[in-house]
Amino acid sequence: LGHTPTIAENGKEAIELIDKDHKFDLVLMDIQMPVMDGLEATRRLRMLGYSDLPIIGLTASVARSDFTELGFDDWLAKPVPMKALKMKLHHLRQSRQ
Repeated sequence: LGHTPTIAENGKEAIELIDKDHKFDLVLMDIQMPVMDGLEATRRLRMLGYSDLPIIGLTASVARSDFTELGFDDWLAKPVPMKALKMKLHHLRQSRQ
């Protein structure tokens, strides 16, 4: 898909990785994680000034219409079909050009 993944075990670690290495193209943020969930991690990233970093929320719950209000650029339901992920990545690339 043209990206090199970096895995964080929880939201706190995700923030630390992103803040340490500003070279991330996008974030796939799981909503339910230990230590700090994806909602809080996304809120903190936005507060730290990462407003241009695309964040896609991953959730096992039903579709949510308020994801953009929560700081996400978009969302995907888990398990994530590869085709859906490719479409979201393509859409994000197109919207950022």
